[in-house]
Amino acid sequence: MNTRSSGHLSISFALCSILPLAVAMSDVLAQAPIEERGRRTDAYADAQQRVDFSRKASQQAEADLKAKEFEFQQSDDALKAAQKPFDEARARREKARKELSDAANRSTEAKRGLDRESAAFEKMRKAEATPKQKK
Repeated sequence: MNTRSSGHLSISFALCSILPLAVAMSDVLAQAPIEERGRRTDAYADAQQRVDFSRKASQQAEADLKAKEFEFQQSDDALKAAQKPFDEARARREKARKELSDAANRSTEAKRGLDRESAAFEKMRKAEATPKQKK
């Protein structure tokens, strides 16, 4: 009997220790109605979802930024690679344009020279033909 009574005593003591704690917890839980507790949890979950969504959007935007930076760098490199041959072709074109202009000027001068010489020759020929007829 002695064992039994000390067993009941231990259980009674444990219940006496837990009972005030349970009452205190029920007071805390009873302070907010169930609907408000649900709303707080929903608001917390909604806020967490918004944070997660924002984090994913930020990560996606960052990934897009890096991809666009890479594409820009490739385009810039391709432009620089194409720029040198383009500049060389432009220089060849300008040189050819100048040479064409110089050749056109030489041709014009040569035609003027031909015209002068032809006129001088014709004049000479007429001058020589005229005295022979007088004799």
